[in-house]
Amino acid sequence: MNGNPLIEFRHKAMYSQDASTEAAPRMKSPDRSQVDPNPKRIDDLIPSDHKARTVWQLVEQLDLTPLYAEIKAVEGHAGRPPVNPQILVALWLYGTDEGVSSARELDRRCYDCDPYKWLRGGVDVHYHTLSDFRTVHADWLKEQVVTNIAVMRAEGLVSLDVVGQDGMRVRASAGNDSFKREETLQRLLEEAEQQPA
Repeated sequence: MNGNPLIEFRHKAMYSQDASTEAAPRMKSPDRSQVDPNPKRIDDLIPSDHKARTVWQLVEQLDLTPLYAEIKAVEGHAGRPPVNPQILVALWLYGTDEGVSSARELDRRCYDCDPYKWLRGGVDVHYHTLSDFRTVHADWLKEQVVTNIAVMRAEGLVSLDVVGQDGMRVRASAGNDSFKREETLQRLLEEAEQQPA
């Protein structure tokens, strides 16, 4: 023997057992190479009335022509296709409403949280893409976030007292009844724009 007590113990145990009477134990062990028998479709990650779906519907109605005009990858030519701007706008809009404070946190949620997974729809989105998009389109994105969070407030979809995102802040403190009776979308927009960063 080589003096290793663990090896010596195992060696003695192997040869001390009677193979005719001592059988190896049977048990269920993990096999992570197999396919999950109940995979979820991305569309099944969130319910049909989830706020993320409302955010996506809002983004689908936006005029993203200026953002699409900057895309250099075109059909019939080489080049890596970028992430659809709809996804990035939707992620920032939803994230802002949820109080996400950084591109890194938004990146983390894109892979850890079902609503964000649903919004990206299987497209890989990373920190640098999110950060660069916010930097390059800061003014446009702020305007859209302010406008659309005001719309969501009017519909009673914003739950935070104050939602903020690096220079984009919106107050959301009034009750839903006051929206229906008194406040107009224009007033909501003015309040959102005046809220200090």
